[in-house]
Amino acid sequence: MTEKFGFVDKLLRNNCLGLLELGNVIYPRLVHLFYANLKVKFGDHGLCLETHVKSVRITLTRPLLNRFLVCIM
Repeated sequence: MTEKFGFVDKLLRNNCLGLLELGNVIYPRLVHLFYANLKVKFGDHGLCLETHVKSVRITLTRPLLNRFLVCIM
């Protein structure tokens, strides 16, 4: 019996398969800094993710993440 979760099918149906594709340029050090500095905080929209990369503050709120991930929900 083959298990199938349907995740890729859902991405295909919603034209979001590009979310899984890597671009031509990858910056491993920036990715490392993003995750190494990642903190869960409480903000105006409830829980949010906040990190700093090269003196740039990045805040990921629930509404922002919803906009990015709406096609796979």
